[in-house]
Amino acid sequence: MEPKTLPTHRSLVSRPIDWELVKQQYHEMIRLASALYTRTADPEAILRRFTRGATAYPLALVNAL
Repeated sequence: MEPKTLPTHRSLVSRPIDWELVKQQYHEMIRLASALYTRTADPEAILRRFTRGATAYPLALVNAL
């Protein structure tokens, strides 16, 4: 059986992880994950923050790299 390829995710795994950026944003990532897990935040509202751009929301830097 051939594994499925995910061409849209290829850019996420084609470069090394920026561990310094992860360290800087770790608490915010945990806060957002916890809010999603406890259903105290709307996933669409969180995604809107990421689409505003890196200057408006620092965690969006992860997607901008």
